[in-house]
Amino acid sequence: MAVYTCALPKGGSTKTSTAAEIALALTRRGFRVLAIDLDQQGNLSTRLGITPETPIEATAAEVLDASATLRE
Repeated sequence: MAVYTCALPKGGSTKTSTAAEIALALTRRGFRVLAIDLDQQGNLSTRLGITPETPIEATAAEVLDASATLRE
């Protein structure tokens, strides 16, 4: 299993766009991809098609504070 991270302390440096394009490229090559959006604004989730109407069992914040499991 490979792990890729897009991280920089500076805002506006295309981290979200890069992460979304990497996820897209890997899925097009047949890989299963788990993209974790830890940004409070959730722009990666939006870019990947998650809308307010999308049913979500738990958020990353809930997993990090142990009020939800990773599986949820």
